[in-house]
Amino acid sequence: PIVAPGCIKILRTWIILDWCQYDPNTGYGRWEYQQIIKVLESAAPEILSDCNDKAFCSYDDDCLNGPAELILEAHDDCTADEDLNYYYWIDLNSDGSNEIHAFGNDASGTFPLGTHTILWHVEDGCGNVSICEYDFIIEDCKKPTPYAYNGLAIEIMPVQQMVELWAIDFDAGSFDNCGVEEFRIASPSGGPGQTTPPPFPSHSVTFDCDDLGTQTVDLWVKDINGN
Repeated sequence: PIVAPGCIKILRTWIILDWCQYDPNTGYGRWEYQQIIKVLESAAPEILSDCNDKAFCSYDDDCLNGPAELILEAHDDCTADEDLNYYYWIDLNSDGSNEIHAFGNDASGTFPLGTHTILWHVEDGCGNVSICEYDFIIEDCKKPTPYAYNGLAIEIMPVQQMVELWAIDFDAGSFDNCGVEEFRIASPSGGPGQTTPPPFPSHSVTFDCDDLGTQTVDLWVKDINGN
């Protein structure tokens, strides 16, 4: 079999002399043969990097793309680490088409928001190949910027003896680089340091005659990517 460069190859030269007919002037009676011994190794390289799915944050003001660090490391018993051959294919949006194909073990770069798939091949000098495949997600991690009116005055409805206030009533121009999806409201306020918004739906709060006076509310803003 043809063996790729990198495996062990031994060259052994055999020389046969027939002293009964050997002529040193013409070389007759002397035969020489070079034997090539190729040592085959069937173990594929060991991939040292994590092949689990990965997520990367984007803070792009235009909500278009974000950076991802994609590096593969491997080791082989018979081929030096620097002599391993790396190839990768990237399927943008994981739709079955590989838009990017290149050589090397570093595929880092800037990619569109969304889920993408990378397929790695690492090959040793004997032609053995190991494969690593995973999805990587470029996520919008920038949270919306909420702006709220600090105080609204409203009267209880005389017939219903109650009034309903909507979250958007308190919005004073909240915005997000990717777009605002919804507003939520909670009362009474949970105070500073909150990390979990009220469960959906919570688009409004209702006050009745028992709530006359000053009440507190929290206004939550959600963008189109769930922040």
